[in-house]
Order: sequence, then structure tokens, then C-alpha cells
Amino acid sequence: FLLSRCSSAKCKPLTRSSSSVPSSWKVLFFGSDNVSLASLKRLHVSPDIVGKLEVVVTSKHGKEETQVAKWCQEKGIPLHLWDDVDKAVEGFDIGIVASFGKFIPPHIINSFPHKMINMHPSLLPRYRGAAPILHSLRNNDPESGVCIIDLHPTTWDKGLIWSTTKLPILEEDTIITLTPKLAELGAEKVIDTLKNFENLSASKIPQPPCPPEEAHKARAPKLQPKDHYLFWELHDNWKIYGHWRSMPKQAYTFFNNQQLNITSMTIPKQFSRTVKEAEFEFMKRRSDTNMPEEARYLPDENFGIVRDPEAAGSMVYCKSTKSVLVRCLEGWVAVKEIQAPKMHKPLSCPEFWNNFNLKTFSNPKFSSQKE
Repeated sequence: FLLSRCSSAKCKPLTRSSSSVPSSWKVLFFGSDNVSLASLKRLHVSPDIVGKLEVVVTSKHGKEETQVAKWCQEKGIPLHLWDDVDKAVEGFDIGIVASFGKFIPPHIINSFPHKMINMHPSLLPRYRGAAPILHSLRNNDPESGVCIIDLHPTTWDKGLIWSTTKLPILEEDTIITLTPKLAELGAEKVIDTLKNFENLSASKIPQPPCPPEEAHKARAPKLQPKDHYLFWELHDNWKIYGHWRSMPKQAYTFFNNQQLNITSMTIPKQFSRTVKEAEFEFMKRRSDTNMPEEARYLPDENFGIVRDPEAAGSMVYCKSTKSVLVRCLEGWVAVKEIQAPKMHKPLSCPEFWNNFNLKTFSNPKFSSQKE
């Protein structure tokens, strides 16, 4: 009965539409940096999925040569310049974007039979913009992730969401460690999207609005020069640590009007012996009389919690951990290495303490600007 029904004239065979998913994708990739490069490399080594691969870059020569352009030239992958993109789009099924840095107009998006997708390294709608990984660290978020989205015709990073994949952010993560993790996760999701294109395309959803309490996380612009300085007197220790971990090679402070780069930092446990010793030493400095030994055993809430802008930036050397503890508006951070001007490598804290002769200062302090 079933066979006779299916062989009837009314039963038409299933056929793919003209927009059906190709068995081997012809991909035009748009990228620039290491985040892009992870996805590009994964596409390059997936011949079972990608039959043709070419790349659009913003520059391929001289000082403006991008990491993607350099790698493509080493591998012999055809390159197209952004300025000539209108000529490059013919003959491809889809455009794939990852950390490209140029706004792609609707006529380019619509020139591909399957339009374009973007791999964005944040949990949208958080952190639309050029520096999402940096801002997730700056705000000490407990997690980040990647989204695969459509390209929106008028707005950066506002397209429909195809998939969202979360990734925990470890307390010790910095921009140096988190970026490759997200880049590799994003590369994996790009391949997954091509493999499951029809299902994901049919289930994509609009981005929800950013909650009011997270309004400061809606945008992720590039940092301005002033953002590279640590303002000890304005922020607590976690905010200082968040700012540092987002830019560990360019986190600046001043001592004796010399600009220093703090290259290694941790958060000591709030009521640890190390912090209590630092607080005790600092309280002794500020006291007109000798502080009794019993002060070391005051209740925990008396240590490093009180907001004290005048104390911010004060340094205490900790012999047991060979670190310099620095007082923030609230709490302490532990600095492990410091890059001084005209030195080829960072100084350990014992070297910094001795080279700058800090033991001769009654209250050595970092500051956020020249005095």
C-alpha cells in the first residue's frame, strides 16, 4: 500500500532548491588577526567541507600587512584587497567573517547565495565592537564565549544568532591566554556551522536586548591611551586586576615620575597572612606610635577593606612571596614583575625594590600620573 501510494503521480520526488547547501563549500574569508587566523586555518585543513578558499584582507604589504595576509602568502592562498572586494565575490557560496575590522555593506552580503556569517568572540548582546575579549576581562566576567551570527545590514554585530557557545574565564586568564582559547572555539564553531548549515539557519534567533544592569557591557570599543594607566585611587583591587589582565603588556603606572609597565599581577586572598602583614606594615607607617603586635590579629574586616584614596598606590614588599603588594582604593594586589624604562626584560620585585632603593622611602607609592 505504501509503495503504491508513493509511486502515484501525486507523489513527487524530493529535490533540493537552488539555494540548497553545497556538498563542498566555496568560501571567501574575511579576516585580519590571530582570532581570524584560527578559523582560516581550520577551513584550510577541511577539504571534505571546503572545496575552494580565498581570502579578503585590508592590506598585504609593508607595515600594514595583517597576520592573515602573511600566512596566506606563505601557504599560497589567493588574496584579495578590501578595496577590490566587489570584483572578488563572484564564484563563492558564502562569505565568512572573523575579526575583520571593516563594515561590510548589504550589496556584498547579498552577493553570496548563502549570504555571510560572522564569528564574534563574546556572548552577544554583550560586547559588540572591536575589543570584546579585552572588555570581558576588564569587567572580570566569569565566562565568555563565541557566537555565530548573520551580518546585520546597518549595525555592527547585531545579526541573528545561529549558535552561542560559552567558555569559562579562569581567574588567572589574561588577554594573552584567553584570546587563543576563544579563537580555537570560534574556529570549531565555524566548521560546525558549515556542517549543520540547514538546521542552524532554520533555528537562528534575534539578539535579546542587553539588560539595564549590564548597559556598560553593551559595547566593546578599542582602548584609548588613558585606559592603559592603573588608577589605584579610583578602583578596588578586583577592578585594578581586571584592567591589568586585559593589557598585561601595556599596563602603566608611575613611580618617581618614571613610567613603569606592570607585567605580572595576581590577587592575594583577601584575608591571607600576606595581606594582613602588608596591612599591618602600612598601618605602622601611618601611626605616630608603635603599633602593638596584637594588631596583627584584629578582625579580618579591618584589613584592606576601608576605602582610602590617600592610601591607594602604597607599596609593601613581601619577602615570603617575593612580591610587592599595592594598596588600591579597597584591597590589595600582588605585583610580581615590573618593566622599567630602557631595560630589556622585566625586573623581579626583589630587583625592583633594590634597584629603586625603595627601602629608603617612608611610604613608597605608585601613582596614576606624573607628579
